[in-house]
Amino acid sequence: MLEFEGSEKEYEHILKSYPDKLLVIDFFAEWCGPCRHMKPCLRECDEKYPEIVIVKVDVDANEAVANKENIEVMPTFIFYKNGMKLGEFSGSSKEALMNKIQEFLNDK
Repeated sequence: MLEFEGSEKEYEHILKSYPDKLLVIDFFAEWCGPCRHMKPCLRECDEKYPEIVIVKVDVDANEAVANKENIEVMPTFIFYKNGMKLGEFSGSSKEALMNKIQEFLNDK
């Protein structure tokens, strides 16, 4: 898992830095209960799926990036591959996160 803290330009660079990997961008806040609820699930996904890279973006520390992605609810997960946005969802459902990861891994 990567902890991102940087500029919009650095964020754009991250999105293109992992060719052929599915990026799972987790927009969260430390004070967010549902975000804390998802931490174990994210660790499990990180271990279970070597073909993904989880990037954690704290919305309070990275307001410009959160605004760029139009983050209004936390947690919000955005999925990228080769710099292209595949989809997103918001909420604290472990099943929904796992399903989205599977969906985008299967869309090869």
